[in-house]
Amino acid sequence: MKNRKHLVFLLLTLIFLQLPAAAFAMGEDGKGGVSMLTAVPPSITSGRDGAFTKGSSSGLTFGTNASKSDFEAVLVDGREIDSGNYTVSGDPLSFTLKASFLQTLSVGTHTVTLRTDTGSAEANFSVKSGQPGGPSTGDHSHAPLWTALLLLSAGALLTILFTDRKKRSSCG
Repeated sequence: MKNRKHLVFLLLTLIFLQLPAAAFAMGEDGKGGVSMLTAVPPSITSGRDGAFTKGSSSGLTFGTNASKSDFEAVLVDGREIDSGNYTVSGDPLSFTLKASFLQTLSVGTHTVTLRTDTGSAEANFSVKSGQPGGPSTGDHSHAPLWTALLLLSAGALLTILFTDRKKRSSCG
């Protein structure tokens, strides 16, 4: 009888010592369960909404809270990209999309995804066109053409005024 009490006491002690370490986790299937450790999905902590201008020699760097040992792949617009198109460094992990890769993307907004053993994290970035001869102001009004038309119109107006003036002075 005494051994049975000790055995029950030992089992209850072990159960109660394990309960604080257990955590309730929601699985991908939407069902709950008990897990000893709950993996924390990564997040991108810096570099969100970055911009790359075509013609630039520097890439885009994204910082994360992920462990380098959990790293699996980098995806752009849902497609896994070759490891030669980015570099991975540090712990927590950061990764840089190389300028040579970014040059190949279309102008516009893109999504980069970091895939790890513990989940995925996404961030947006944009690729802008490189305009030769200075920054793009959005003004595409062809100023030389309009200047030439203005001068031509002013010349025609002056010709009409002088012709009209001559007619009036000779008629009067």
